[in-house]
Amino acid sequence: MNANDFIRESVTNAVARSEGDSADSKTIIARCPAGEVALGGGAEISRPTFGTPAEFPVALQSNTRNDHASWRASAIEMGAYESGWRLTVTAKCVPARDGEMHLE
Repeated sequence: MNANDFIRESVTNAVARSEGDSADSKTIIARCPAGEVALGGGAEISRPTFGTPAEFPVALQSNTRNDHASWRASAIEMGAYESGWRLTVTAKCVPARDGEMHLE
C-alpha cells in the first residue's frame, strides 16, 4: 500500500449540520470519533430550500480546528435575511498515533 492509499483509507469525515432556520448566527462543531484526531476540516453555508431570494447575506466568520479531535465554524448574517440557512462543518479525521491525543 502506498502513502496515498493509506491516507485515502485512513481519513474519515465527521459532519455536523445546523438547523435550516433563520438564526442571526450559528456555531457548529464536528467531532471526530474516539481515538481519532482532526487533521483538517472545512465549512459550508447553504440555503436548505429552493425559491429563496438570490441575495444571500450570510458570511463565514471562523473556520478552524477546535481542539485535537474537532473542527469548529461560525457564520453570521450580514444583513436582514428572513429565509433559513444552514451551516455544515466537516472534520477530516485520522487515527491517532501514540502521543497525538494530547496535542492542542
